[in-house]
Amino acid sequence: MHAAEKALMKADQDELHENIAGEFAFNEAKLRYYESLALLDSGDPAHAEQAAAAAINLYEAVPVRARSYGCAALAHVQLARAQLMSNRLEDAAEALGGVLALDPQRRISSLNQHLEACRELLDSPVYRRSSTARRLDQQLAAFSAASTARALPGGQ
Repeated sequence: MHAAEKALMKADQDELHENIAGEFAFNEAKLRYYESLALLDSGDPAHAEQAAAAAINLYEAVPVRARSYGCAALAHVQLARAQLMSNRLEDAAEALGGVLALDPQRRISSLNQHLEACRELLDSPVYRRSSTARRLDQQLAAFSAASTARALPGGQ
């Protein structure tokens, strides 16, 4: 296949993707986010951290009004999870700072599930004596409790 044919085929694929994929489209940022999830689940925190950081950089390169804030928040959680798996508590706390500050209306339901994975890591022997870990765990618990209460009927 010649270069011109390849370019034409690529343009057709891009057009198909843009016109049909819609909400199911996977841009590079989302691909990197999902890559971080797969790497974390396979026990590779170093590469997961790289993928999550790349996703965050790609999300932040887009204007705020066009950014998927939920996916960006989840990428920060995966970054923190990778850092916790690598025993870098301070970095993880920093990565979670923006997530913990999210306005309650912007807290998507899947955040609690992913934050729970961070809480499980904070419960490991490596962090048991750390006041920073206890404080972060309390912040994560409060965030989850407030998010859950808001999701209940009559929640504020």
